[in-house]
Order: sequence, then structure tokens, then C-alpha cells
Amino acid sequence: SLSLSLNRWTSGKNCLPALSLFSLLAGLMGASWSAKPIPNSFSAAGIQRLSPGQVALVYHPEYNVRFWGLQKLHSFDSCKYEKVVNMLCSRKLLTAHQLVSPEHEVSPEVLLRVHTPQYLQDLNSPRKVAEVCEFPLLAALPNFVLQSHLMRPNRLQVQGTICAGELAWSHGWAINIGGGMHHAWHGDGGGWCIFSDVFLSFDNLVKKTATQSRKCTKMMIVDLDVHQGNGFGRDKLQLYPDSVYILDFHNKSIYPGDREAFKGINRFVDVSRSTTDNSYMKALRSALDKSLEEFQPDIIFYNAGTDCLAGDPLNGGVGISAECITQREQAVFSTALQAKIPIVMVLSGGYAPKNAEVVGNSLAACLVDLKLLDA
Repeated sequence: SLSLSLNRWTSGKNCLPALSLFSLLAGLMGASWSAKPIPNSFSAAGIQRLSPGQVALVYHPEYNVRFWGLQKLHSFDSCKYEKVVNMLCSRKLLTAHQLVSPEHEVSPEVLLRVHTPQYLQDLNSPRKVAEVCEFPLLAALPNFVLQSHLMRPNRLQVQGTICAGELAWSHGWAINIGGGMHHAWHGDGGGWCIFSDVFLSFDNLVKKTATQSRKCTKMMIVDLDVHQGNGFGRDKLQLYPDSVYILDFHNKSIYPGDREAFKGINRFVDVSRSTTDNSYMKALRSALDKSLEEFQPDIIFYNAGTDCLAGDPLNGGVGISAECITQREQAVFSTALQAKIPIVMVLSGGYAPKNAEVVGNSLAACLVDLKLLDA
């Protein structure tokens, strides 16, 4: 049955001995906490909030995807998350035990709130997973390996975005050091994006606040990944056509070029070879102001892809500097905080060799300069 298929993250009882072995190897090869995490806290409405000593950064060491080195054959650094966390900790901005950790991966039942049953069932096929991730080698791997080494990290990241949404609602801001799967939508995925984590997080807030005096009914997405967020556009058109506003900066001449999804964008700014740091920041500040004049959201989700960075092999020649990345993060956060709108940041894409370093530096500057850790 479908319910059995969705709950069966492995391919059958004959694979259990091998699954145990692979899980053991994954544990030995993966990162681990350097200290015992602080227990998570919840409000009476079931909205997660910070416990004393925690900071509004969400991370789990199993976010990182490892296939015994095979993941390095893909252009996306699937272990950048731990590198970013290590940078923040090495600068003494925080310690690992202060981070909020998802206590479990997202469940099939929650995934079904946004995704179609057929799509979730299709993800039990290595061929389908290889297609979504655009990584043909994955089609040759057994399903139980993909489930433990790829699907579980992605499901944890989805739960991380859901946690970050709740923390932002209760705390004012939150960052998931992962997530941002903006090519995934209710019926499919692509570009290494498997699940629609942002819409799942928004849907969670809509449901949990429905009976509260303070309701979350409108979301603004600020998508600064250099690729069109076609998953966002398709989910908006299908699921929340009147409740979601999308501001999307992307290079229209590269992947994915989804014309149907483009109809879901409310404000588009083209980012090209000729875009300079100055023109980028001028356009961003103007677009943020105009977007908030047109639409008053209850929450902002910031998809902070850094593939507009100079030297990124997949951005079509766009050349934004690392310094500009830091400026834009501060501009987006400052705009939300000054307007008293909760904001959630997710990392999304980035393929340059120094991507993790740039993300770590920009996050560190944002935390310090905006005094976010003092909030």
C-alpha cells in the first residue's frame, strides 16, 4: 500500500543486515556533536521556541551527504553545512551545543501536506532520485543506501526548515544551516532539490497558528539564488496563489527556464554578466522596499543561494563578490527586522570552491554586525 511504501524508507527485510552495516559506516564517517545539545522547548501552541542558552541557528551533523567520496563527483558541496558551522564555532561566536537540532527527520505524513503521494512513492526508485539530483551515478546504488545516505539528510534538512520557521515566529529570526530546495515542488524535484522545504515550513505555521490570535497566513519569499526558483513558483500557483509573494533575482538565460513557474513570480530582477556589486545592491534595496509596499507578509523566507558568486561554474558568468554577498545578507535581514517581520534564512545553492567559506564569513558578519546573538 502507499502508506507502507511511504514509511518503508528501506527496500525490504533482506536488506536489513546491509543497512545496519551502512548505517554503522555512516556514523563512523560522519560528524558528531562536540557537546550535548540543549533540549528544545515548545510553547503551549506547539510552536518551537529557544531554550535558555540556545541560538536561533538550526543544524544537525547528518545534514551532510557522504557516499564514501562519490559525492565529490557532483558540483554541489553536500558537506558545506558542517564547514559553515565549524567556521562559526572556531570564531567563538557560538558553540555546537547552542545550536537547535531537529529531533527527527520530517515524517511521510507531513511531506504529504505539500507533496503528491505519487511523487513520494517515486522517490523509492534510485532512477528517480538520480533524475531529481541530476547525478546519474545514483541510479546504480541500492535504494537502502540512498535512503540512509541521501534521503535521510534531506529529510532532516526539511525538518530543520520547519523548526526554523517556528523559531522565527517565536523569536523574530532564524537560520537553517541547510535547506533552500527551491527547484522542488509538490509534484516533482530537480537540481539536487528533493523536497519543498520552504512551503512545508509555511504550511506548518499556517496550521499551527490557525487557532491562535496571531495567525501566519501570508509569506514572502526573497529568492536570491542565481537560478530561477521554479519550485517556489509552481507551489505558489498550485497551493497558495493569493497568500505568497515571490521576489526572485536570477539569471534568466540559465537553468531551469521554467515559463509556467515564472508566472508565480511577483517581482523579477535579472542578474547577468553585466551586473555589478553596486547595481545588484541598488536593485535589491529597491526591490525589497517595493515588494513590502505591495504585500505585507506575516513571515519572510530568505533563500540565500550564493551561486551568484564570481567564479561559480553554474551561474552563466555572473560575478558578484564575496563582500557583496555579506552586504546583501545584512540588507535582507535589516529590512525584515526593521519592519518587525519574522525572517527565516535557508542556504540553498552555491558551487564555487570557496562557497562554504563565503557563507561562513557572511553569516558571521551578519550575526555580529546586526547583533543577532544579543536578541
